[in-house]
Amino acid sequence: IFGNISTEDIKTTIASVPSLLAPGGFVIWTRANQEPDLRERIRQSFVAAGLDEVSFDGHPEPFGVGVSRRIEPRPAVEATLRPRLFTFVR
Repeated sequence: IFGNISTEDIKTTIASVPSLLAPGGFVIWTRANQEPDLRERIRQSFVAAGLDEVSFDGHPEPFGVGVSRRIEPRPAVEATLRPRLFTFVR
């Protein structure tokens, strides 16, 4: 999915993931090695959002697949989800 949405929508989607997952829940994401190659930034963004990286397979492959898991308990106040997380650009 991250190869078909804007960089801004990638950020919005990752920031929303903790509100969509129960503690211990997993997210699986994909991104092609396209310019710009955002795979490392995406991986770091999931960690910054409170998820542990379980697996990443990609370098130097043309496609990357990542798996992250929510480890933190749900916050007392859940973040408000935007009505639209992303728009496909292709």
